[in-house]
Amino acid sequence: MTYITSLLAFLVAIGILITIHELGHFLMARLFKFPTPVFSIGFGKKLLYKQWRDVEFRLSAIPLGGYVKILGMGYDESSIVSGDEPQLRGKRWQRALILLAGPGMNILLALLLIAGVYMVGVEAPAYLNEPPVIEYIFPDSPAVQAGFQIGDRIEALGNKRIQTWEEFQMQSVILGGDTIPVTVERNGEPLTLPLTIEKVGNYDLGWVGVSPAIYPVIDQVTAGGPADMAGVKPGDRILALNGERVTYSRFSDMVSSLPNETISLEIQRGSNTQTLDVTLGEQDGRGLMGIMYRLDEGAFTIRRYALISALKISIKENIRDATLALKIVQRLLRGRGSLRQMSGPIDIARYSGEALRSGFNDFINLLGRISLQLGIFNLLPIPVLDGGYLLILLIEGVRRRELPLKLKERVLTTGFYLLITLMVVVLYIDFVRNVF
Repeated sequence: MTYITSLLAFLVAIGILITIHELGHFLMARLFKFPTPVFSIGFGKKLLYKQWRDVEFRLSAIPLGGYVKILGMGYDESSIVSGDEPQLRGKRWQRALILLAGPGMNILLALLLIAGVYMVGVEAPAYLNEPPVIEYIFPDSPAVQAGFQIGDRIEALGNKRIQTWEEFQMQSVILGGDTIPVTVERNGEPLTLPLTIEKVGNYDLGWVGVSPAIYPVIDQVTAGGPADMAGVKPGDRILALNGERVTYSRFSDMVSSLPNETISLEIQRGSNTQTLDVTLGEQDGRGLMGIMYRLDEGAFTIRRYALISALKISIKENIRDATLALKIVQRLLRGRGSLRQMSGPIDIARYSGEALRSGFNDFINLLGRISLQLGIFNLLPIPVLDGGYLLILLIEGVRRRELPLKLKERVLTTGFYLLITLMVVVLYIDFVRNVF
């Protein structure tokens, strides 16, 4: 059932995004009276079709894209595939607007969807909007090697000023493998530390190994278990284990590594702090405490806004996400990034299914984020993408005459096959990452 949900979520998401993109091209072309004989969602063999006036609307077999056949745009991908004789009509600025309309619709959709999400309300960790003051450092992490200390406030990553934990996470996650200077405030004085950010996981994401205070809270205590015998109660907030600060994500590993040992557990109960000695049990060689724990109820906050405020936040977030996306592309071109950070259709299907199962608002949020990425990707000045055609139009505008047809044919054909190669590589990485 999980796979079916993911597949359906993927088809719905990709169908909406492709339709919106191609609708932009289609409507702008119709506005300037360019003939549009075909509007296809998908590539390859047509499965369903309907002739309406002078347009054949198609649903085709391969749901990884779509196209509108627009007569008069000159040499394009349809010419590469079909061998049709290219035609030119209209003004150059009209053709440019037709090309811009597809990505523009994706970006507009992203703005509206994210605004809608914030109007409904978004649950997010409360610490994301707080200043990035380090309250936990993971053992053997890059932060340890760099000399970070508890209480340091992160001021900048490289030349990028950092004001919140959210900004820190967004910036550091794309810098895996880089060594950069990090400015922290320690005891009221600025200090610069050299930090080598580690690549982790299937996506080569950057990891520093610092976090705010995210304490586990006892939810249930097993009667007669080690925690119960020591006096641990539901609602206790765990602050430290054997004098070492605790974070929610690592508490289980800390307990598991100490089978049959007596540990010192610092807890907060109401407004009081106390220390309890707990003699752990053992199961399959792992320490056993006899509890279930959760995040503190105050660890999350609901961010909900009226229309105008939601639109402002949506614009701000989309600008931030677009800037990060372009930074990733820049790093790839410089050979410092990783293609593993790119998601293919299997990834998108998995994320779509997870978001849909989590809630409709989460699915819409993801749809908006993907729509923005699709719009940005299509604006890159790569032959065969909308941005590649726009670059050619710009060059022709500066020259005030068309480039030779043979030159455009070679450039666009080369770009077409390079793009196919990139898609094959991303699909391979996507398959290996999710199947093996």
